[in-house]
Amino acid sequence: MKKKIIFVIGLAKSGGAEKRAISISKIMKTNYDTKVFAFSGKTDGVDYSFKDTYSSYKKTSLFTRVKGLRNYLIEEKPDYVFSFIPHINFFTTRALKTKELSSCKHVLALAFWRFKFPQNILLKYSFKYSDYIYYQCDEQKKLLPAKCKEIILFNPITIPEKVIPKPKYRFISVGRLEDQKNYFFQIDAFKNIKQNIPDAMLDIFGNGSQKNALMDRIEELNLSDCVTIHDYVDDINKEYQTHDCFLFTSKYEGFPNALQEAMANELICFSTFFKTGCDDLLINDITGYICHEMIPSSFAKMVCDKLTNYDKCLKVAHNGREHIAQHCNPEHFRIALTEALEKNK
Repeated sequence: MKKKIIFVIGLAKSGGAEKRAISISKIMKTNYDTKVFAFSGKTDGVDYSFKDTYSSYKKTSLFTRVKGLRNYLIEEKPDYVFSFIPHINFFTTRALKTKELSSCKHVLALAFWRFKFPQNILLKYSFKYSDYIYYQCDEQKKLLPAKCKEIILFNPITIPEKVIPKPKYRFISVGRLEDQKNYFFQIDAFKNIKQNIPDAMLDIFGNGSQKNALMDRIEELNLSDCVTIHDYVDDINKEYQTHDCFLFTSKYEGFPNALQEAMANELICFSTFFKTGCDDLLINDITGYICHEMIPSSFAKMVCDKLTNYDKCLKVAHNGREHIAQHCNPEHFRIALTEALEKNK
């Protein structure tokens, strides 16, 4: 009989951490009996939902959430439980504190490194009682060192089988329209890019609280004819395949899924610098390009200067795809995670 892993997330459909949990659950089914517990929402690949709607989830007390998760884990009797995001880490840590689950190992999967005061308190509590810490890169380990067993693995990602020729100077950006993703910076930078590359077009895919304000900025800068904000799409790979350049301007990240996806689709990737994952994915001038100055004009200058040698940019994009294929392959991830769990038991 296969050992069992339960992956615990807050919302079935949300950000990168949730998608990461669902993806890993599917990848690990070869070796383990895997399920995803979502406190809210339903989607393919999530086998159990505690609450159906986000509003119901928000109204449910902490005690009720912990009790619901604990009862589910007692019923399932997993060998391992992975939890993602500080408050979910905390709920899971509390749920596991019962004799019926004493043999279950808690794997705390980090999603970020930059947390505010409440999240830091919850995270430190979970660190104290976890059996494993699952880091996405070495930099996370340096920023949040742990005393328990450690697993360090890049996020797994499906690599498209082939790459088709792309139209020139079609820029794309993907992510939540929130302050972390720094889209005002990106739009200001694109104004300068457009002045130097008249054919440049930018498509932004995402939703969030800043959408209306970003649309106002686009209109204010007279970019309405070349910058478009689109809702999320189910298959973002189709959109990557119709663009040649990817802009990534985050202030901070845990490990950037969208950047991985763009590199896997062989886009020319331009990014601001952030602490966790940037240098692991983008080797400057080899697999992509990094701007260390958080100034829109500096970022735009980097993009325009590099694109003057377009053939070299295409070679860098190809290197980026090869880099992702080597380090983020799902099969490599499955083998490495299985070895880490079984070796450290």
